[in-house]
Amino acid sequence: MVSSLVQDSTLELMIVRPLEFSIAVDVERHPLGLEFAKASGVALLVMRVVPGAVEEWNRVNVTQKIEAGDRIVAVNGHRGKALELLRRIKAATRFHITIVSPAVRLVERGLVI
Repeated sequence: MVSSLVQDSTLELMIVRPLEFSIAVDVERHPLGLEFAKASGVALLVMRVVPGAVEEWNRVNVTQKIEAGDRIVAVNGHRGKALELLRRIKAATRFHITIVSPAVRLVERGLVI
């Protein structure tokens, strides 16, 4: 990349902000269906989607799928430390979660050209 910067006379950059969206989750009948990395910082890092409520969401909402690498940054509008977010998820059967998805997914999903 550095050699291209030195040799090329033009440079084209695409800057895309991460996608942030919220979903309603009901875990009364199904488990959440997410495995997280060790809770630290101000977001819960999704390591894997397993059978459960999120997998069902993903089937219906293809442009707003939750995938490994996404981060949960809020539960019911509350932003805070990852441990607190996890506690809020475990304490409720219905809640809203706010997810931040890496910008590269916008391009992969055809939402940005």
